[in-house]
Parts: sequence; structure tokens; C-alpha cells
Amino acid sequence: MAFLNFCNFIPKEDIAAALKMSVQEVERALQFVARKISEYRHRRCIRPNPEQGMLPPIPCDSEAEILLNRRALLWTLDYISDDALSTELLLPNLRSQIVDRPQGVIEAARAVRAM
Repeated sequence: MAFLNFCNFIPKEDIAAALKMSVQEVERALQFVARKISEYRHRRCIRPNPEQGMLPPIPCDSEAEILLNRRALLWTLDYISDDALSTELLLPNLRSQIVDRPQGVIEAARAVRAM
């Protein structure tokens, strides 16, 4: 609920007041749901669903990226069950990185290898 409201440009303070949560709890909930969506899209990129096709990863690590990609995130959220949202992350260290230049590919490969 907090994620949906945030994507519809409701201020975090108003969401916190309506849900009787602190702003920090709302921020943690936003990040958790964004990471769940990212995890789901990652799994669908590896093993596409016939109904959805391949879902490429999209960046959603910051609030600005969440708002920028809100349509794709909300579309994906419709496919994630409440049971799946209530479980822990399967891939807690999953991150998306935009590679905008050829040297970026090499840097990303080195970063992955260093993990």
C-alpha cells in the first residue's frame, strides 16, 4: 500500500501518518517492495513467463528511480502475490547497474568478479 501511494506521488509523511508508521518505516517498506519487484523481474529474465515474456531488470535502488520507473514497477507488482511479498528476499544483494558506455561493461564485470 505504501509503495502504491508513493508511486502515485503521495508524500512519504502523509503515507506514514495514514498507515500509523514512521517515515523511516515507510522508506524501508518502499525499498523492500522495490527489491522484491527487482528480484521477481530478475527471475523472469532468466525463466520467462509465457504470459509476461522476459522482464528485463530495471533500476529501482533509489526513490528517484522508483518514481522514474513507476509504471513498469506497478505493472510488475500486480503479478506478485501477497504471500511472495511477505517473505524474505531470496537475492538480498541483487543490484541493477546502468551501463552507458563501453568502459562501463568492463567496470561492471570487474565489480561482479570482485564479489
